[in-house]
Amino acid sequence: MFKALLNIAIRNLLKNRTYTIINVLGLSIGLASFILISLYVRDELSYDKHNSKADRIYRVIHKGNFDGVIEESSSCPFPVGPTLKEQFPHIIEEQVRFFNLQFDKVLIQNGDKNFVENNFYFADSTVFKVFDYKFIQGDSKTALNAPFSVVISKSMAEKYFKGTNPIGKELTYEKVIKFNVTGVFEDVSPQSHFKQDFIASMASVRKLYGGSLPNTWVWNPCWTYILLNPKASIVSFQTFMSDFVEKNFVDAQRGNTQLYFQPLLDIHLGKSLDYEIEPAHEMRYINMLIAISIFLLLIASINFINLATALSANRAKEIGIKKVLGAERKQLIIAYLFEAIFLSFLALVVSLIIVELSMPYFNVLTSKHFDSSSIVCSYNIILVIGIAFITGIISGLYPAFYLSSFSPILILKGKLRIGTNNNFLRKFLVITQFVISIVLIIITLIVFKQSTYMTKADLGFNKDDILVVRVLNTPIAANYNIFKQELLKNPQIYSVTTSDYILGQNHNTHEFRPEGYANDKWKFYPAIIVSYDFVKTYNLKIVAGRDFDENMKTDPQNGILINESMVKLMGWKSPQNALGKKFSSLRGNEKVIGVLKDFHVKSLHTPIGPFVLNIKEEKWEVEHFTKYLAINIKSNDKQEVVKQIEKVWNEYAPNYPFQYTFQADELKKMYESENDLGELSAIFTLILIIIAALGLYGLTSFLIVKRSKEIGVRKVFGADVYDIVKMVYKEFVLIIGVSIIISFPVAYIFCNQWLSKFPYHIKMDVYPFIIAAGIAIFTGLITVLYHAIKAAKTNTIDALRYE
Repeated sequence: MFKALLNIAIRNLLKNRTYTIINVLGLSIGLASFILISLYVRDELSYDKHNSKADRIYRVIHKGNFDGVIEESSSCPFPVGPTLKEQFPHIIEEQVRFFNLQFDKVLIQNGDKNFVENNFYFADSTVFKVFDYKFIQGDSKTALNAPFSVVISKSMAEKYFKGTNPIGKELTYEKVIKFNVTGVFEDVSPQSHFKQDFIASMASVRKLYGGSLPNTWVWNPCWTYILLNPKASIVSFQTFMSDFVEKNFVDAQRGNTQLYFQPLLDIHLGKSLDYEIEPAHEMRYINMLIAISIFLLLIASINFINLATALSANRAKEIGIKKVLGAERKQLIIAYLFEAIFLSFLALVVSLIIVELSMPYFNVLTSKHFDSSSIVCSYNIILVIGIAFITGIISGLYPAFYLSSFSPILILKGKLRIGTNNNFLRKFLVITQFVISIVLIIITLIVFKQSTYMTKADLGFNKDDILVVRVLNTPIAANYNIFKQELLKNPQIYSVTTSDYILGQNHNTHEFRPEGYANDKWKFYPAIIVSYDFVKTYNLKIVAGRDFDENMKTDPQNGILINESMVKLMGWKSPQNALGKKFSSLRGNEKVIGVLKDFHVKSLHTPIGPFVLNIKEEKWEVEHFTKYLAINIKSNDKQEVVKQIEKVWNEYAPNYPFQYTFQADELKKMYESENDLGELSAIFTLILIIIAALGLYGLTSFLIVKRSKEIGVRKVFGADVYDIVKMVYKEFVLIIGVSIIISFPVAYIFCNQWLSKFPYHIKMDVYPFIIAAGIAIFTGLITVLYHAIKAAKTNTIDALRYE
């Protein structure tokens, strides 16, 4: 029976091969898009789930609020983790801290192998009790007990010790510290919220700090995680935190500090916090991709069902003849359902081929590493098979149950007008397609405009001509002034300065005592430690007072720069009024010598707030905070200038790698989520338009064939091509018009809500709506026009012979 059903299905599909190709192609593209987006979404939702205790692991978040200046930090002071464990042993099973000496990149050496690495962390020996690491060599229970011991990932073992046993070998850290390799672990899953390639013992930090770890409750450089006891409740534990802060934190922080716990599984797609190890993504972007995938599949399925039911009307006589020849209704139902399901599964096979072929390009687009095994997993297979089966069932219901119910005599006598009753349903489905298409086009255009705005917005400083060079722990930091003067001999270099953070990317907070506060009262404000010419290099605007002046030797001790927002926070009447106000740092006796026009110290995801630029006084402090060199280049050939800078670098730091980036490129990284969403939305929206056009093409072709006799009669009575085109156009113009009317308010509400979540965003204008409507009208009318002209030019006699 199966073979007979298969032969009949294939014969009928070949008989209507144009519609079959359109149907299979449309559904397969929709299924392929759905599968690809599902892979991406599942990957994003699976972060950190490889940890067997993931549901009990929490990151401790340190939130400070000083006069409205909020720092919500993903890191905590050194004592927080151990003190929590000590005071709540019945709640906390274990704690672990990660620390990187505040070096985002470090130089690692083994003989003649020198590499700058991003993923070097110090951690408590308890790290292997909290997180899952698969050890290849060494003992996880003792690997991090001793000072200056380090465990490395499998890929790093291959990189530094290829072909040899790394256990017991040495790695040199920043040309100074020698670490003994005590273990090798499997590479950390790419689905981790941060990657570790080197984990050194916290006992090493203790040695570096003179025998004990920093005991300050102010400095918060440690990413701290707790493992909750299985029977403990994080909700009830949170209620103890106010008393914990009151008991342990210093006076200046009590009442201004909160601790709360972020579930490990919420970190990757959670709220982006200050000092994140790696940038967090946002759940709203994942939700948008989920919506796009569902809409893609919905439109593809609508096409499939719409065309399948439309074609079924042509088979009424076939059903009548089969019934006359003795076919039972049950047999007809099975046959038509089988045919629809077969066509749907054919589309599924084609979709899997499309997915396989497009996988390399999709990986490049998303920076993921999917392969065939990603599709074959049980969840995905069950999902796509289920979708194909349900789509086939729905599309086969109409011919299977509706047409098979009619009397064969009425069908063969032509007394039943099959297909007219479901015209409304078909129009409704086409309108639904266009509404979804128009809404997604508008959303995609808005997302693109917002991401473009964020990458090209005026940040209040010059970012386009700045070369950023990492100088941390290099001879350049100690010999900066000489190196600077050597660079300035190049006429294409406008100015040079330093900072402890890349401007526009991040900053730290420092203690200050503004005028009006008691000598023992300190406030913590965002600040960047800079050197002379910082304002000049970045072209910051001074609205009152002056810049730091290298000729004024007292400026590091007695001068400070603040921004307009700080003036407002202090309640000073104007920038001019702020000049001369006391604003002391820990070691200085500063007063405000200049007020800067507000500029974006962090990404556009964060509103501009009070900010300080400070210069350190002591030589050791200057060297410590000299982490990045900013060089303003005035040349069209920047790469040539970079080569000249590297040449000077090699004279002063011959054994240190020359690491540089352009400021604009560095800042673009902060908007990867928006850019990725924009690219993915654009690609899949284009696919959606193609699917909708395919469906419209097939349906228009079918409807015009159904009206061939009417067209022939009209031509006999003198209708020309224009009249025929006009007749066909009327129906589809109405459909597109209704679609536009429905889609505009839906798109506006969604985009408005999405944009409102950004502190700085574009203004909604009419252009995305006009463009989306134009694309819909063009796509729809060009498709209809093709078929209308083709029908109008058909031989009148052939048209009248139809049916």
